[in-house]
Amino acid sequence: MEYYKRMIYQMYAADDISYTQAKVAPAPERTFEEALRVLLADATFLPAGGLLAFGLAHQYPMPTQPETVWDEKTGGYKHDTEKGAVGPVLQMLKGSDARIRTVAEHVGLATHVKMLYDSGESVGEGGRDVLQDYVLRADQFYVDDDTEEFIAEVEKGGIILERGEERVAYLKAKRGRYYSEDGDEENDQEVSSKAVAVHWVTQITELNRVGSPYMAYGNEASLEHIYGNAALFVNVPPMGEGIRAA
Repeated sequence: MEYYKRMIYQMYAADDISYTQAKVAPAPERTFEEALRVLLADATFLPAGGLLAFGLAHQYPMPTQPETVWDEKTGGYKHDTEKGAVGPVLQMLKGSDARIRTVAEHVGLATHVKMLYDSGESVGEGGRDVLQDYVLRADQFYVDDDTEEFIAEVEKGGIILERGEERVAYLKAKRGRYYSEDGDEENDQEVSSKAVAVHWVTQITELNRVGSPYMAYGNEASLEHIYGNAALFVNVPPMGEGIRAA
């Protein structure tokens, strides 16, 4: 695993190389592809499948929260999530971000840019990591003493991620709060049985951070924000499926 990480760092260091334009893949890309194929052949690496996660190294134009539009079919209002979708950012990737995408797709792995939220960050509770395809529309969240309801709103329709030791250590240092990886500690949300395993190759960055405003009600009403950060994710199939079937 450490060997694999070193290959990623080398790719980040060689940020002036364009893999898509080169007739022959540069050395860092070739080495990364080789290491990635070795990992995929290893039955101990994400055996049930999961995600490889990469903090974005560059800043991109990010969407704002979805607009509320009238739905003729239902006769009511809905959120136009397409206007808040972050998927199109995948086509804007440059430098090391683009090379990771290109190599992963060349190997046969699907790639995505998604928003990562900590569902408990805004309410002072240990939440869970959740992926969304769009920037959250939070102005209709009602927040008073019911933190569980707020957490549920953040997680609705998203993908819950497992938190490994490195991710827990990062959150603890970053937020000054305690996060457990197994959900057994006080104020930490239970780990969903459907949580997806994830390996963070490079830490999340805040270069593509988007805030969604909402009103918090307590002794006094106040305008607050919940923040999400865009990151690059690579799908890894379970052992025995897809490119890991051989």
